[in-house]
Amino acid sequence: MVAAGQVKDGDKIEAALRKAIAKLPEEKRKPIKLDEAKVDGVNIHRIEQTKVDENTKAMLGEGPLYVAIRKDAVLVTLGEDALAAMKTAVKAEVKAGNLVRMEASLKRMARLIGQTQKGAEEAAKEAFKEKGSDKVTLFVKAGASLEARFNVKSAVLTFAGLMDKSRKDGAKDQ
Repeated sequence: MVAAGQVKDGDKIEAALRKAIAKLPEEKRKPIKLDEAKVDGVNIHRIEQTKVDENTKAMLGEGPLYVAIRKDAVLVTLGEDALAAMKTAVKAEVKAGNLVRMEASLKRMARLIGQTQKGAEEAAKEAFKEKGSDKVTLFVKAGASLEARFNVKSAVLTFAGLMDKSRKDGAKDQ
């Protein structure tokens, strides 16, 4: 996950954040590592996740959250390759872009899907053998017109077919 919001005076926000963290008790500061990395003069801070529920772990993993504050934006990344995604995001130019861009890993979501549909985890293991084959992406662009695009890999269609077969087999058993 990569999220960004436009701000003014990001340097002032960064200074206020540092002051607030410095005032926290030691136990509350433990999961926070300021200045984990630096890209183009922008500090990247690491926050370890604590008390993460199983559904969140399944979808986003247990890895850390990264925060960077540029003069013009606050950026947050979480999930697989979050630090690499942050380094790329920090370098990105401010320009008109997608209104929404969401990417999800169906392999990670299989446990959650399995709560309402039997066989989801097994279907995910069978369908998603190559790294990245489980990704679904939604893009929405706005301007003179509204454009939406949904991208899936062919393995996602295999997963959907396996899920449908599992559902039909379950219905026959009842």
